[in-house]
Amino acid sequence: MNRTILFGVLALSSMLAAQTTNPNRLKGDFPFNETLQIVTGPAVNNACGETISGPATQSVLTNTGIWSFDGAGHVSILDQGMLVPVPTTDASQVTPSVASCSGTYALLDADTVDFHYDCSVAPGVFFRVHTTGKITKSNVLVAVYHRPDGSLDVTPFYVNNTIVACTYVAENTVISLKP
Repeated sequence: MNRTILFGVLALSSMLAAQTTNPNRLKGDFPFNETLQIVTGPAVNNACGETISGPATQSVLTNTGIWSFDGAGHVSILDQGMLVPVPTTDASQVTPSVASCSGTYALLDADTVDFHYDCSVAPGVFFRVHTTGKITKSNVLVAVYHRPDGSLDVTPFYVNNTIVACTYVAENTVISLKP
């Protein structure tokens, strides 16, 4: 009987600790760095299919900046970095990149966060992101969302509400939870 009570107390304690620490785990402004690999293909009739087809280009984007969490499910991101076409043949092809993102996040469990946000690279130009992150003691590790079959979602790239390109984005982002 004592063993049953002990296990019950431990289970209840860990559940209460998870519930009381989760809401504030993602509140504040936190620095990040990331590398994105982006494969871009054409949109067809203002739409993206389940996969990218036709000619495609690849780029690598490195970013640093700040992820801001309000503690109530809203996130905004300010980033800057360098976009490098692959293969790069000339330094003039490397361009600065600045984006501003905003959207929502939800804790799926004590260690997993689900993100939905739009990133704007210029007025009227944006891409829509759905991704997940794993929360550790000191970081949120964000990787691209994979479908249950392991494939990547196609991310549309919009210009003035018209889909002009379709992309796969492979993401490797580390958000430091120490401001």
